[in-house]
Amino acid sequence: DKLKMEWLGKFQESLANLSNDISIPSTIYIAVDKDVADFFCRIIETEQFNQYSLTESKFKVIFLSAEIFHNMATFDGNVIRDTFLIIDSIYICRFLTKTP
Repeated sequence: DKLKMEWLGKFQESLANLSNDISIPSTIYIAVDKDVADFFCRIIETEQFNQYSLTESKFKVIFLSAEIFHNMATFDGNVIRDTFLIIDSIYICRFLTKTP
């Protein structure tokens, strides 16, 4: 419970800092390891953060798992599909490589 409250405080601080400069949408995309995804999603979905967002509703949380990126990355053989590496690869391919 202490860890939850500490993380929640830091998340609220981040939202407050961001909301000074930009409007925060009501959908939050979260990239965390699968074994802790429910923990973070539950915290974000159950707390009231509407003072930071454009809407009065609670945040909708979308967990970015490897399955979401199924058609966006190609894999060889039987490899472990790491979400963080997939996100990095997609970013590099789309924004950092030159196309003819």
